[in-house]
Amino acid sequence: MQSGMNNGEGPWQLMNSVYRNGGARSFFRGNLTNVVKIAPESATKFFVFESCQPWICSDPHRPTMGERFCCGAFAGFTAQSVVYPLEIVKTRLAVDSRSMYRGIAHCFNEVRRVEGWRGMFRGWGTSVMGIIPYAGVDLAMYTKLKDVWAKRNPGKEPSNVTILGTGACASICGQVVAYPLQVLRTKLQVQGLQAQLGSTGAISMAPPGPSAIALDILRRHGPLGFYTGISCNFMKSVPAISITYLCFERSKEFLREWIGA
Repeated sequence: MQSGMNNGEGPWQLMNSVYRNGGARSFFRGNLTNVVKIAPESATKFFVFESCQPWICSDPHRPTMGERFCCGAFAGFTAQSVVYPLEIVKTRLAVDSRSMYRGIAHCFNEVRRVEGWRGMFRGWGTSVMGIIPYAGVDLAMYTKLKDVWAKRNPGKEPSNVTILGTGACASICGQVVAYPLQVLRTKLQVQGLQAQLGSTGAISMAPPGPSAIALDILRRHGPLGFYTGISCNFMKSVPAISITYLCFERSKEFLREWIGA
């Protein structure tokens, strides 16, 4: 829905269309790329977030909300930059209804061959502009809520449900703030594919930039156009981010016990 290639269909109509075009397997198109991408992205984000606190926070044990935001923003920026070419591949495979790409490696090579290395980072600027407020708000809210819970429940460890709920709340806050830039990023990422579908395989014109795309969204759909598909995004991202936080917290506990820290 974010890519604008759904011809104005709603979530349920789009689901039916996807199923008709390729069956249940179509719902997982590009998912392998997502799995390959999410591991280094999450690891980098959490590592950078915790590593940068000593030199960003005046008191790392009692950071302010502003300091939490800065740490989260820097962590999100770093993680997104590291894995961005895989983000391009994931998006292209997900919207490739004509089976132009045979897999991750083929998609990567085709994008690089047709569009050059610049194509592998198409929309990067918009993406990091979106990830900075998203990761900043998400991680700041999560760590703040976790600290508030710890103060009200001294000596207790949060349950799985508590961690999942805290992660869900933080994710929703982050997405509401950053979703319009995520829509712009997705439209920029699929430009090369749209050009190939409409021509003989080569890009014949310079694609519009973020400003032109934003104005087009406003003209066609108004301000709400920047939130197209946010309900579907909530259904996907909120549980995914919550489970990521749960795995992160439980992994830290396991590692502490394993190494005796």
